[in-house]
This record gives sequence, C-alpha cells and structure tokens, in this order.
Amino acid sequence: GSKFDPDLLAAVIAKDSLDILEELNTIANATLLIHDEGKLYRFDHAKYQEMLYEEIPLPLKIKYHLRIAQKLEDINQSSDGLQLAELAYHYVQSQNNEKAIEYSLLAGKNSLARYSNAEAIKHFNFVIQTVEEKQEFVAEKIAAMEGLGDAFYANSMFTDALKAYEHLSSIASGALRLRALRKAMDAAFFDGDTVHLLDLTKQAEPLATDDRLETARIRYRKGRALIYKGNFAQALEDYEAALKISEEEYSISDVASELIGVGVANIYAGKLEKGIGAVLRSIAMLGELGDLRRQMEGYWVAGVQFLYIGLGQEASNMLKKAIEMGEKLADYKTIAESNALLANIVSGAGDTMGALSKALTALEYCNKTESKFTQALVYNNLVRSYTFAGDLDQAQRFYQKLIELPKEVIANPALFGSFTKAVFYAGIKNYNESKRYFEESIEVARSIGPGIEAWQKSVYTLILTRQGQNEAASKQLKESQKIFQGIRDRFENVNIQTNLIAPKNVSFGKTFETRIDIVNISRAHGTLIKIENISPEFEISSISNNCVIKDNSLEMEVKGIKPLEVFTVKATVKPKKTGIFNLNPIIAYIDDLGKQKICRANSVLVTVQPKAELPNSELATEFEEPINFNSKVAEQAYNFLVKAFKEDYVQHRNPQETSGWRTLMEVVKQGQVSKHSMYGRSGCGGQAKRELTKLGLIETRFFSGERGRGGRIQKIRICLEKKKVKQIINC
Repeated sequence: GSKFDPDLLAAVIAKDSLDILEELNTIANATLLIHDEGKLYRFDHAKYQEMLYEEIPLPLKIKYHLRIAQKLEDINQSSDGLQLAELAYHYVQSQNNEKAIEYSLLAGKNSLARYSNAEAIKHFNFVIQTVEEKQEFVAEKIAAMEGLGDAFYANSMFTDALKAYEHLSSIASGALRLRALRKAMDAAFFDGDTVHLLDLTKQAEPLATDDRLETARIRYRKGRALIYKGNFAQALEDYEAALKISEEEYSISDVASELIGVGVANIYAGKLEKGIGAVLRSIAMLGELGDLRRQMEGYWVAGVQFLYIGLGQEASNMLKKAIEMGEKLADYKTIAESNALLANIVSGAGDTMGALSKALTALEYCNKTESKFTQALVYNNLVRSYTFAGDLDQAQRFYQKLIELPKEVIANPALFGSFTKAVFYAGIKNYNESKRYFEESIEVARSIGPGIEAWQKSVYTLILTRQGQNEAASKQLKESQKIFQGIRDRFENVNIQTNLIAPKNVSFGKTFETRIDIVNISRAHGTLIKIENISPEFEISSISNNCVIKDNSLEMEVKGIKPLEVFTVKATVKPKKTGIFNLNPIIAYIDDLGKQKICRANSVLVTVQPKAELPNSELATEFEEPINFNSKVAEQAYNFLVKAFKEDYVQHRNPQETSGWRTLMEVVKQGQVSKHSMYGRSGCGGQAKRELTKLGLIETRFFSGERGRGGRIQKIRICLEKKKVKQIINC
C-alpha cells in the first residue's frame, strides 16, 4: 500500500537467494494500481524501489551490496559484460576496493571490447581515482591508464587519448612505454597534430633500436606525419622501409597497417594500380585478423583513394562499408569523414541538394569528435556545398569556422583548401580571386590524383560558363573528360598483381607459413589457373583449401577472381636443407579477353639456418610456482591457449595486442576439450572456462564483423596482465 517497512525490504534484498531480485528486475518498469483505504494509487515500481533504497542505513547498504556481489560471483563465473559491470558496481558500493578495482578493470576491458566506450571510460576512471598513488596497485593503475587511452581513442576523443597515453609513457618503462608512445602517435595523427606526432617519434626512436619490428612501427608513423605535410616522396620511403621489415619478420598485423600507408603514398606518386592493390590487400588481411577498427580505416582509405583516381562508384561502395563499421564501433570520426567524401561524389554527379544533405550528416557526427582534421574536412565540404546551393550566408559562416582552425591542419593538401576558396569566391562573384585559387588548386590536385584534378576541372567548367567564358569552359571540360576516360581505360581489363610474403630467416626442420596475395586491379572478371615455379627446396605440409598441390605447382580449386578482389593462398612449408633460397612464384591466369597470361610475384630470399634452441629469455615453459588446476580439462584448454599465443606472438611475430585470441569452438576442436566444458548450459560458461576465469588466467573480448549472433563473436586468450602468465611469455 502507501506505507512500507524499509527494514523488511532490506532483508528481502539481502536474502541469499536472488530469486526475489530477479522478479523485481522483471517488473521494475511496470506501473501497478494499489488500493488502500478506498483510494486508488498509481504505483511506479522503479521509483518506489529507489525510495526504499534511500531509506536503508548506509552500514546496511554496504553489507547488502557485498552479499549480493559475493552471490553473483559464486553463481555465475561467465565473462558476460553485464555480470562484470554488476559485480564492479556492487563491490564499489560495498567499499571493497580490492574487488572493486579488479572487476572495474575487467568491466572496462569488456565494455571496450563491446564498443561501449563511454561505459569503459567510467570504469577505468574509477580505477585510476581509487588507486591514486598506492604502490600496491601500480600494475592496476597502468592497465587502467592504457585502457582509458584506448577508450578515449575508440570514442574519437583524440586529445584526451593523447594525454592518457603520454601520462602512461611517463610512468611506464621498457616495452610498455614504447607501446604508449606508439599509441600516442596514433592519437596525434588522427587529431591532426603532426608537430606533436614528429616529436613523439623522436622520443620513441631510441627505445626501438633493438627491435626490428618496433623500428618499423615507428618509421611507419613518421611516414604518416610526412603525408600530412605533403612530403609524399619521403613518406613513401619510410612506409616501404617499414613494410619490408614487417614482411621479413612475417608480422601480418604490421604488414596490414603499413600497406595502407604504402597504398596512399603510391597513389600520390601516380602509381595508381600499385597503390590500390596495397590498400585492398590490407583490407583482406585485417578481415582475417578480425580487426574491425583497422579494417574500417582500410575501407575509408580505399574510398578516399578511389575518389582520388576518379572511380566514383567504387569509392562510394568503400565509404559505405566504412560507415557501416563506424556505426558498429561508434566511430564518429570515420562516419563524419565518410559522409563528407560521399558529398563530394554526389556533388560530382550534379545532385547539389543531395550533396548538402550528406555534408550536414557529416557535420552531425563531426560535432561528436575532437579531431581538428575532421572538422577541417567537414567545414571545407560545407563551404562548397552551401555555395553550390546558393546559401552564401551559411557558406560564409563555415568559411569563418574553417579559417579559425590551426594553420598546420588546414594547410593539409588533402583537404582541398584552395579549391574551397575558389568555389567560395566564385559564389560571391569575386572571379579574379576565384580564378587564382582554381589554378592553385588544380596544380595541387595533380599531385594528389587524376580523379581530383578532373573533378575540379569539371567544377571550374561550371564557374566559367556562369561568367560567359564559354571557350575557356569548353577547354576545361574536354580536359576533364579526357582524364576520366584515361582512368576508365586503365582499369577496364584484368590486371593481376601478385605479392609473396615469407620470413627472411627460418630454422632447418621447422615449419613456417608463407602467403601469396593475388589482386585483380580492374573492373573486369578474370580466371586463375595455377601457381608455378614452386621451390623444390621446401616441402609443403599444408595448403589453404582454395587450391591443390599437383606436381611442382598449385592448381586453383576456386578459379574466378572478381573485380578488385584479393585471392590469398597460404602454405605451411618445411625446408629440406640449409642455405639461401630464392622464392619467385609465377601465377598463370586468363584475362577478360580470353588471353592466357602470367604474372611474376616479387622475389623473396629465405635463409635456412641450422636449428638452434630458443634463448631462455624468449620463452619460458615452466612456472616458478605451478598452477594448481582443479580439473584436467581446464589445464588442457589453458595449454592450448598458451600454444596459440606463442604461435601468433613468437612464430608469426604479430603484435601482443592481437596475438592468441581464439573462439570457444577453436578451443574445443583444436584443444580437444569437450564443448560442454567451454560453453556449459545456455552459453553461460562451462567448467573449464569458469575455472580459468576464476584463476584469472584468461581474458575475453567480443569481435565484430565475423560469423556469430549479431555479427559478433566471443574469443578468449591467456590473460597477459597476470604474473603467472608473464612467466610464460616474458612480456
């Protein structure tokens, strides 16, 4: 009725059985009618429950939260994100700092994996504020600081991410400090702060001298800064040097990142086919790795590059994929920039109002980010869109916003600043200034891509026509049409590009992986026949299921290759003898005109060294203190995950962040444990998974863009934060 007994409610809440709580949750939002002394009351249960909670004395609240947390911990050991958040909340409210810190860290990581970035920021901030300068929680503070930076970064809050990573670099040492600086460089890059990015590379370079891969990663990021500054030749040199190292170390994750830079720089250098091939390979590799965020970046870059070379439909397709992934990841920066670029495509097709609509959508998402580069891109686009639409007041407003941004940001040639000024001055009928900026912008466009030059010339045609300069307009139109036709001709027929990757140094008697990426850089369909010239000095122990071994060649099982498709063949091989061997496979194919052709892959020198034992410092196989497993199946699953991490991190040289992740079904099949031991009832976690979670030996992450319910799939790996695990991997 209208009266209640808070002590009685408290007793109910604190009951060991949580059945009552589950029932309360079921009807929490229900509105009930209560009859009391002949009067009818409307009863909002959620509000009533909040009123009752406030009546409970603080000591009892603390006690009840603790009992609820302990019960939740006992009855559900699954890594479900909701349970982790609930556990963190109840332990925080119970003032049990040790448990609150533990579960807030886990909840933060889980929220980040599920792209709940704001929730992750809340959890990580709690840990940082709680531990303060307490020495016993240094490891937790470091983990929370990195997580906070990652959450800010994922939420397109690049200035905050940069501060978090730099703070982390100031309190960390060794590999962790270097990783913090690398992440800070990425945040600075997306924030458009090239000066800061270059300063960070100078700090990181001395820390990376003893590690080839780290040297490559730093050099790649230096190339990014140079691209922003318009120094395309030096950027290409840095990108290709970094890529060469990563390919020799067979670090596919690094190769995938560096191919994006190589692609962009090659297109700026006029090597369109090579550039497009590199970006498409990157997208394919990142799809294999399950790295949705970087694959989204790859689609965005591909969209930009197709736009630059004048393939509007292909650009539109790539940008729409980037937007789709950006929506899953809540990546407002990518959504904003992709819509801004789509506005350019729509504008080029003559749809002025459609272009303005896309530009306004870009502005909506831009307002949710802190990236100065994104703001510059969107404001440039809005100035042009409003000018084309005849709304000069709005064009003037965004022009003012644009020129108030940092000069080093708006000077980026990829923003087409001179082109924006040319359009704007034409709109206000200052044709002398407009002509000056058009001539300047077209000169810049030639260094970026033929599609941009042709697009700007077509716009210039319209401006000249409005001025009555028909002869000059006709000249610009013919030049624009000629460029577009030349682009179409370059991509009309099948053009196969082949790239081989294999480690530079291998040990005799040990297997290693190689891969051949075959890319169709055209708008036409082709047919693959076989891969020839396979080196006889190596024995193929396994091959991907899209081809079969026949004599001294690999014949294709799947023969068709679509326009702009990447066809990958992976082989696990074992050297038959020591020495230096040249791998140089040849691909035979049939083009769209029915002609049989061949394409040679790049040559790779592989040095087979006598078998040597790994240094003790590289991998330990025993714990100083053994783990006491309660069940054999948990130990078996754990041993498989350790092996998986070693395979990715040591053998394939993938970064630590992406190494060792496996689906539960992969653990079941390859680890040879029962399905029930991993999944349990209703997917809540079986005996083995619960035990590994309770021991703190595994961590869980959700990956999107893969098979599984809702496009997300859960993966687990050994938990790198635990001391016992570090004894194995020596991180």
